[in-house]
Amino acid sequence: MDRHSLEGQRLEPGHDRRGRHLLGDLWGSGPNDVWAAGSLLGMVLHWDGSTWTQRGSWSLDVYALWGSGPNDVWGVGETGLVIHRTGSSSWSTVPSGTSRALYEVWGSSANDIWAVGERGTMQHWDGQAWSTTTPVIADDLNAIWGRSATDVWVVGAFGAVLHWNGAAWSPVSSGTMNDLIGIWGVVETGDVWVVGDNGAVLHHRP
Repeated sequence: MDRHSLEGQRLEPGHDRRGRHLLGDLWGSGPNDVWAAGSLLGMVLHWDGSTWTQRGSWSLDVYALWGSGPNDVWGVGETGLVIHRTGSSSWSTVPSGTSRALYEVWGSSANDIWAVGERGTMQHWDGQAWSTTTPVIADDLNAIWGRSATDVWVVGAFGAVLHWNGAAWSPVSSGTMNDLIGIWGVVETGDVWVVGDNGAVLHHRP
């Protein structure tokens, strides 16, 4: 049987939107380029293959990270916070167009990025600026995953599932009223898996 071990550094905790203390998300382009962020007073950390170092800190919590590559990394968080890092530059804030919390971010490319969050908030980056998309629902949107620019899924509170076909967002029946908080899919097949409260597990077959 394979045996694995984990080593780490302990940091003093902050708190997330549910009152927990955590670093809440990770994104990396490779084994020597990993970013972590969370509710440690908006702390952003970087792993270079040997050491974690702090690379930024905000007064607002950072909930999620995503990048199109090592030179283009985004973070989203509390009250519409959006941060961006390009190349070897420092992190900077970018106007998001909303004051509502953004819980998750995903993109198909550097010029096609979605951020979702509080009360159905959906923001889109086109390579130049963030813009607001008319909400499809009024409930919180917790997670997003996409197969391509024309096949994107979002899940949220009370069993909410939304799908983007490249032209419009549409609600999809989930068959549950449980809050849905995680989503992942298989690019090659289009299978999508969703998890949520009370042990909810959903599977979409294309």
